Amino acid sequence: MAHKHSLHSLLCAALLVPSFLALGYDSAPAVTERIKAIYADLPTNPDNVSVIESAAYAGNPAAGFYLGLAYQFGTGVPRDEEKALGYYKLVADRLRESAFNAARIYWLRAKYDDALPYLVMAADERASSGLVQAMVLLGQLYETGKTKLGKDYTAAARWYELAARQKDAFAIEKMGEFALYGYARAAQYREARIYLERAADMRNPDAQFLMGELFSRGMGLPVNRVEAGKWYLVAEAQFPAFKGKRAGFLSGLTEHEMSAAQKMAVIWNDVHGPQVVSDHLAIIDRLR
Repeated sequence: MAHKHSLHSLLCAALLVPSFLALGYDSAPAVTERIKAIYADLPTNPDNVSVIESAAYAGNPAAGFYLGLAYQFGTGVPRDEEKALGYYKLVADRLRESAFNAARIYWLRAKYDDALPYLVMAADERASSGLVQAMVLLGQLYETGKTKLGKDYTAAARWYELAARQKDAFAIEKMGEFALYGYARAAQYREARIYLERAADMRNPDAQFLMGELFSRGMGLPVNRVEAGKWYLVAEAQFPAFKGKRAGFLSGLTEHEMSAAQKMAVIWNDVHGPQVVSDHLAIIDRLR
Protein backbone atom coordinates (compact mmCIF):
# COMPACT_ATOMS: atom_id res chain seq x y z
CA MET A 1 0.00 0.00 0.00
CA ALA A 2 2.97 2.34 0.56
CA HIS A 3 3.63 2.42 -3.17
CA LYS A 4 0.00 3.29 -3.87
CA HIS A 5 0.06 6.19 -1.42
CA SER A 6 3.30 7.59 -2.85
CA LEU A 7 1.85 7.45 -6.37
CA HIS A 8 -1.31 9.16 -5.14
CA SER A 9 0.79 11.94 -3.60
CA LEU A 10 2.85 12.32 -6.76
CA LEU A 11 -0.20 12.70 -8.96
CA CYS A 12 -1.98 15.14 -6.68
CA ALA A 13 1.09 17.26 -6.15
CA ALA A 14 1.57 17.61 -9.88
CA LEU A 15 -2.09 18.21 -10.67
CA LEU A 16 -2.65 20.87 -8.04
CA VAL A 17 0.06 23.20 -9.37
CA PRO A 18 -1.91 25.99 -11.12
CA SER A 19 0.68 26.48 -13.87
CA PHE A 20 0.51 22.76 -14.66
CA LEU A 21 -3.28 22.91 -14.93
CA ALA A 22 -3.02 25.89 -17.26
CA LEU A 23 -0.90 23.82 -19.63
CA GLY A 24 -3.78 21.40 -20.10
CA TYR A 25 -4.18 17.74 -20.99
CA ASP A 26 -2.00 17.61 -24.08
CA SER A 27 1.04 19.01 -22.27
CA ALA A 28 0.91 16.40 -19.50
CA PRO A 29 1.60 13.10 -21.25
CA ALA A 30 3.56 11.62 -18.34
CA VAL A 31 0.68 12.09 -15.88
CA THR A 32 -1.81 10.87 -18.47
CA GLU A 33 0.22 7.71 -19.00
CA ARG A 34 0.26 7.08 -15.24
CA ILE A 35 -3.50 7.48 -15.09
CA LYS A 36 -3.92 5.12 -18.03
CA ALA A 37 -1.67 2.54 -16.33
CA ILE A 38 -3.62 2.78 -13.07
CA TYR A 39 -6.88 2.34 -14.99
CA ALA A 40 -5.54 -0.77 -16.74
CA ASP A 41 -4.54 -2.18 -13.33
CA LEU A 42 -7.92 -1.55 -11.66
CA PRO A 43 -9.14 -5.17 -12.04
CA THR A 44 -6.17 -6.18 -9.86
CA ASN A 45 -6.04 -3.13 -7.58
CA PRO A 46 -9.55 -1.62 -7.45
CA ASP A 47 -8.71 0.62 -4.48
CA ASN A 48 -6.56 2.70 -6.80
CA VAL A 49 -9.71 4.20 -8.31
CA SER A 50 -9.35 6.86 -5.58
CA VAL A 51 -6.08 7.97 -7.20
CA ILE A 52 -7.84 8.63 -10.50
CA GLU A 53 -10.74 10.33 -8.71
CA SER A 54 -8.35 12.75 -6.99
CA ALA A 55 -6.75 13.56 -10.32
CA ALA A 56 -10.13 14.10 -11.97
CA TYR A 57 -11.36 16.54 -9.33
CA ALA A 58 -8.00 18.30 -9.41
CA GLY A 59 -8.74 19.08 -13.04
CA ASN A 60 -7.11 16.41 -15.18
CA PRO A 61 -9.42 15.56 -18.11
CA ALA A 62 -7.77 12.20 -18.81
CA ALA A 63 -8.64 11.10 -15.26
CA GLY A 64 -12.30 11.95 -15.80
CA PHE A 65 -12.29 10.07 -19.07
CA TYR A 66 -10.78 6.89 -17.58
CA LEU A 67 -13.16 7.02 -14.62
CA GLY A 68 -16.00 7.18 -17.11
CA LEU A 69 -14.64 4.10 -18.85
CA ALA A 70 -14.17 2.30 -15.52
CA TYR A 71 -17.77 2.83 -14.42
CA GLN A 72 -19.26 2.33 -17.88
CA PHE A 73 -17.64 -1.06 -18.38
CA GLY A 74 -17.14 -2.20 -14.78
CA THR A 75 -13.34 -2.11 -14.84
CA GLY A 76 -12.36 -2.66 -11.21
CA VAL A 77 -15.56 -1.01 -9.98
CA PRO A 78 -19.27 -1.93 -10.18
CA ARG A 79 -20.83 -0.91 -13.48
CA ASP A 80 -22.71 2.35 -13.07
CA GLU A 81 -23.66 4.19 -16.25
CA GLU A 82 -24.89 7.26 -14.37
CA LYS A 83 -21.52 7.65 -12.66
CA ALA A 84 -19.78 7.10 -15.98
CA LEU A 85 -21.92 9.78 -17.59
CA GLY A 86 -21.15 12.18 -14.73
CA TYR A 87 -17.41 11.75 -15.14
CA TYR A 88 -17.56 12.08 -18.91
CA LYS A 89 -19.55 15.30 -18.55
CA LEU A 90 -17.15 16.61 -15.90
CA VAL A 91 -14.34 16.90 -18.46
CA ALA A 92 -16.35 17.04 -21.70
CA ASP A 93 -15.36 20.62 -22.43
CA ARG A 94 -11.66 19.71 -22.24
CA LEU A 95 -11.50 16.28 -23.84
CA ARG A 96 -13.41 15.47 -27.02
CA GLU A 97 -13.42 11.73 -26.34
CA SER A 98 -15.24 12.32 -23.06
CA ALA A 99 -17.77 14.56 -24.78
CA PHE A 100 -18.36 11.90 -27.40
CA ASN A 101 -18.80 9.11 -24.83
CA ALA A 102 -21.34 11.24 -22.94
CA ALA A 103 -23.18 11.85 -26.21
CA ARG A 104 -23.02 8.15 -27.03
CA ILE A 105 -24.71 7.19 -23.75
CA TYR A 106 -27.50 9.71 -24.35
CA TRP A 107 -27.79 8.57 -27.98
CA LEU A 108 -28.27 4.94 -27.04
CA ARG A 109 -30.99 6.04 -24.64
CA ALA A 110 -32.64 7.88 -27.57
CA LYS A 111 -32.15 11.19 -25.71
CA TYR A 112 -30.99 13.02 -28.78
CA ASP A 113 -31.51 16.55 -27.45
CA ASP A 114 -29.23 15.71 -24.51
CA ALA A 115 -26.67 14.18 -26.87
CA LEU A 116 -26.57 17.21 -29.17
CA PRO A 117 -24.40 19.65 -27.14
CA TYR A 118 -21.84 16.95 -26.35
CA LEU A 119 -21.61 15.99 -30.01
CA VAL A 120 -20.95 19.63 -30.85
CA MET A 121 -18.13 19.69 -28.26
CA ALA A 122 -16.67 16.46 -29.65
CA ALA A 123 -16.93 17.57 -33.28
CA ASP A 124 -15.34 20.97 -32.55
CA GLU A 125 -15.59 22.35 -36.06
CA ARG A 126 -13.03 25.07 -35.27
CA ALA A 127 -10.29 22.46 -34.81
CA SER A 128 -8.81 20.14 -37.39
CA SER A 129 -8.77 17.39 -34.77
CA GLY A 130 -12.52 17.28 -34.13
CA LEU A 131 -13.93 13.75 -33.88
CA VAL A 132 -15.30 12.56 -37.20
CA GLN A 133 -17.74 10.22 -35.41
CA ALA A 134 -19.38 13.22 -33.76
CA MET A 135 -19.60 15.09 -37.07
CA VAL A 136 -21.37 12.14 -38.70
CA LEU A 137 -23.84 11.78 -35.84
CA LEU A 138 -24.59 15.50 -35.93
CA GLY A 139 -25.29 15.13 -39.63
CA GLN A 140 -27.69 12.31 -38.82
CA LEU A 141 -29.50 14.30 -36.13
CA TYR A 142 -30.07 17.26 -38.44
CA GLU A 143 -30.99 15.05 -41.40
CA THR A 144 -33.54 12.98 -39.48
CA GLY A 145 -34.89 15.76 -37.26
CA LYS A 146 -34.67 13.67 -34.09
CA THR A 147 -34.06 16.70 -31.87
CA LYS A 148 -36.36 19.60 -31.00
CA LEU A 149 -34.53 21.62 -33.67
CA GLY A 150 -36.19 19.52 -36.38
CA LYS A 151 -34.80 18.72 -39.82
CA ASP A 152 -32.15 20.99 -41.25
CA TYR A 153 -30.57 19.63 -44.43
CA THR A 154 -28.20 22.59 -44.72
CA ALA A 155 -26.79 21.96 -41.23
CA ALA A 156 -26.64 18.22 -41.93
CA ALA A 157 -24.69 18.83 -45.14
CA ARG A 158 -22.25 21.10 -43.30
CA TRP A 159 -21.42 18.39 -40.74
CA TYR A 160 -21.23 15.67 -43.39
CA GLU A 161 -18.88 17.82 -45.46
CA LEU A 162 -16.56 18.31 -42.46
CA ALA A 163 -16.53 14.54 -41.86
CA ALA A 164 -16.01 13.87 -45.57
CA ARG A 165 -12.89 16.02 -45.46
CA GLN A 166 -11.55 13.51 -42.95
CA LYS A 167 -12.21 10.74 -45.49
CA ASP A 168 -15.17 9.18 -43.70
CA ALA A 169 -16.95 6.86 -46.15
CA PHE A 170 -20.40 7.29 -44.60
CA ALA A 171 -20.13 11.08 -44.79
CA ILE A 172 -18.84 10.97 -48.35
CA GLU A 173 -21.82 8.79 -49.33
CA LYS A 174 -24.14 11.27 -47.66
CA MET A 175 -22.65 14.14 -49.63
CA GLY A 176 -23.32 12.14 -52.78
CA GLU A 177 -26.86 11.33 -51.69
CA PHE A 178 -27.59 14.98 -50.89
CA ALA A 179 -26.21 16.06 -54.28
CA LEU A 180 -28.18 13.34 -56.06
CA TYR A 181 -31.56 14.14 -54.53
CA GLY A 182 -31.07 17.87 -53.98
CA TYR A 183 -31.62 17.82 -50.23
CA ALA A 184 -29.63 20.94 -49.30
CA ARG A 185 -29.64 22.57 -52.74
CA ALA A 186 -30.50 21.76 -56.37
CA ALA A 187 -29.53 18.27 -57.53
CA GLN A 188 -26.03 18.00 -59.00
CA TYR A 189 -25.61 14.64 -60.77
CA ARG A 190 -21.96 15.10 -61.67
CA GLU A 191 -21.06 16.01 -58.09
CA ALA A 192 -23.17 13.12 -56.83
CA ARG A 193 -21.30 10.64 -58.99
CA ILE A 194 -17.90 11.88 -57.76
CA TYR A 195 -18.88 11.47 -54.11
CA LEU A 196 -20.74 8.18 -54.60
CA GLU A 197 -17.99 6.57 -56.66
CA ARG A 198 -15.45 7.54 -54.03
CA ALA A 199 -17.56 6.15 -51.18
CA ALA A 200 -18.41 3.02 -53.15
CA ASP A 201 -14.71 2.32 -53.65
CA MET A 202 -14.36 2.70 -49.86
CA ARG A 203 -16.83 -0.21 -49.54
CA ASN A 204 -19.88 1.80 -48.49
CA PRO A 205 -22.91 -0.31 -49.58
CA ASP A 206 -25.35 2.63 -49.75
CA ALA A 207 -23.04 4.35 -52.22
CA GLN A 208 -22.70 1.14 -54.21
CA PHE A 209 -26.47 0.81 -54.46
CA LEU A 210 -26.83 4.44 -55.54
CA MET A 211 -24.16 3.91 -58.21
CA GLY A 212 -26.49 1.22 -59.53
CA GLU A 213 -29.31 3.77 -59.55
CA LEU A 214 -27.20 6.27 -61.49
CA PHE A 215 -26.37 3.78 -64.22
CA SER A 216 -29.77 2.08 -64.41
CA ARG A 217 -31.71 5.35 -64.63
CA GLY A 218 -29.20 7.43 -66.57
CA MET A 219 -28.98 10.13 -63.92
CA GLY A 220 -26.45 12.53 -65.36
CA LEU A 221 -24.81 9.83 -67.51
CA PRO A 222 -25.82 7.32 -70.20
CA VAL A 223 -27.75 4.23 -69.09
CA ASN A 224 -25.41 1.26 -68.67
CA ARG A 225 -27.31 -1.87 -67.65
CA VAL A 226 -24.22 -4.01 -67.09
CA GLU A 227 -22.52 -1.40 -64.91
CA ALA A 228 -25.76 -0.91 -62.97
CA GLY A 229 -26.07 -4.65 -62.48
CA LYS A 230 -22.49 -4.84 -61.23
CA TRP A 231 -23.10 -2.18 -58.59
CA TYR A 232 -26.38 -3.73 -57.44
CA LEU A 233 -24.66 -7.10 -57.04
CA VAL A 234 -21.72 -5.54 -55.20
CA ALA A 235 -24.10 -3.74 -52.83
CA GLU A 236 -25.99 -7.01 -52.16
CA ALA A 237 -22.73 -8.80 -51.37
CA GLN A 238 -21.66 -6.01 -49.00
CA PHE A 239 -25.05 -5.54 -47.30
CA PRO A 240 -27.59 -8.41 -47.45
CA ALA A 241 -30.52 -6.03 -46.81
CA PHE A 242 -30.17 -4.91 -50.43
CA LYS A 243 -30.88 -8.43 -51.72
CA GLY A 244 -34.00 -8.42 -53.85
CA LYS A 245 -34.35 -4.64 -53.78
CA ARG A 246 -33.60 -4.46 -57.50
CA ALA A 247 -34.57 -8.03 -58.37
CA GLY A 248 -36.84 -6.79 -61.16
CA PHE A 249 -34.02 -4.90 -62.83
CA LEU A 250 -31.57 -7.79 -62.50
CA SER A 251 -34.08 -10.34 -63.80
CA GLY A 252 -34.61 -8.11 -66.84
CA LEU A 253 -30.97 -8.31 -67.88
CA THR A 254 -30.13 -10.55 -70.79
CA GLU A 255 -28.07 -13.65 -70.08
CA HIS A 256 -25.03 -11.96 -71.58
CA GLU A 257 -25.56 -8.77 -69.54
CA MET A 258 -26.07 -10.71 -66.31
CA SER A 259 -22.97 -12.82 -66.90
CA ALA A 260 -20.88 -9.70 -67.53
CA ALA A 261 -22.29 -7.93 -64.46
CA GLN A 262 -21.60 -10.96 -62.25
CA LYS A 263 -18.00 -11.24 -63.47
CA MET A 264 -17.42 -7.53 -62.87
CA ALA A 265 -18.94 -7.78 -59.38
CA VAL A 266 -16.73 -10.74 -58.46
CA ILE A 267 -13.62 -8.91 -59.65
CA TRP A 268 -14.62 -5.77 -57.71
CA ASN A 269 -15.23 -7.73 -54.49
CA ASP A 270 -11.95 -9.62 -54.86
CA VAL A 271 -10.03 -6.37 -55.25
CA HIS A 272 -11.76 -4.31 -52.58
CA GLY A 273 -12.65 -6.90 -49.94
CA PRO A 274 -15.52 -6.84 -47.42
CA GLN A 275 -17.09 -3.82 -45.82
CA VAL A 276 -15.53 -2.45 -42.64
CA VAL A 277 -18.19 -1.13 -40.25
CA SER A 278 -17.10 1.62 -37.85
CA ASP A 279 -18.58 2.30 -34.43
CA HIS A 280 -20.54 5.38 -35.45
CA LEU A 281 -22.27 3.38 -38.18
CA ALA A 282 -23.41 0.85 -35.60
CA ILE A 283 -24.88 3.68 -33.54
CA ILE A 284 -26.56 5.20 -36.58
CA ASP A 285 -28.30 1.89 -37.30
CA ARG A 286 -30.14 2.34 -34.01
CA LEU A 287 -31.53 5.68 -35.17
CA ARG A 288 -33.01 4.35 -38.42
